[in-house]
Amino acid sequence: MSRLRALVLEDEWPARNYLVQLIEATQLAEVVGAVASIGEAREVLAGLPVDVVFVDVQLSGGENGGLRSCWRPLSASMPCRRSISAWSII
Repeated sequence: MSRLRALVLEDEWPARNYLVQLIEATQLAEVVGAVASIGEAREVLAGLPVDVVFVDVQLSGGENGGLRSCWRPLSASMPCRRSISAWSII
């Protein structure tokens, strides 16, 4: 079974690193990008195949809605998106 390719978008460094560790510990996914901003996420999405995106529900500046325009055209190749926070996984 091939591992999912995951992108983590979380602006808090400790939470981002912890989530990467949790994801990779499952051996079900490989984190191909761990970024802190919408701009960085767009760069990753434009250049790498991604199966799942873990998105902080409350990014600094309230910009998490801006990523929707990036994954809408990629919906066929990106079947899953999870919204996350430092407090819980939704």
